[in-house]
Amino acid sequence: MPELLKERMQAARALAGFLATPTGRRVFATNGYHSGKDVLLAISEEPIESVLNRVTTYSPPVVVAVWFEEEKQLDFVELSPGQERAFLKGDQFGGHATIGMLLRLMDTEKKKSITFRLTEWNTYMAKGFDRTLAGIA
Repeated sequence: MPELLKERMQAARALAGFLATPTGRRVFATNGYHSGKDVLLAISEEPIESVLNRVTTYSPPVVVAVWFEEEKQLDFVELSPGQERAFLKGDQFGGHATIGMLLRLMDTEKKKSITFRLTEWNTYMAKGFDRTLAGIA
C-alpha cells in the first residue's frame, strides 16, 4: 500500500475513533459544531492551497481535521474565505506552506484565529478549536 494512502487511512481511523468518544463529541460541541456539518481530513504535510481548494467546495466555515503523523495526533481548525481585498493585512502563505505549518504558527503565536493570504487577492480566516472548553488542553 502506498505510504500516503496508509497515512490517510490511519488519520481517518483516528478521526472516527475520536468522534466516537465523549471527549471528541464535547470538543466539537463546545466549538459550535453542528451535526451534519462537513469535516475534511488533511495530512499535516498537505499544501495549504490543496486544502483550501477542497474547502471551497463546501459551505463555510469548514472544519478541517489535521493529522500529524509524527505525533499521532489530530488538531482541528475552521477555515473560511475572508474579504477579498488586496489591502487586507495578514500573514502570507504560499509556495510550499502546509496546513500543519499554519496550525503550528497559531500554536507558537498563541493565536485562536488568524487571517492569512495565499495571494494578494485571496484571504482566508482560520479559527483553531478551543480544547480548554472541553477540558483536554
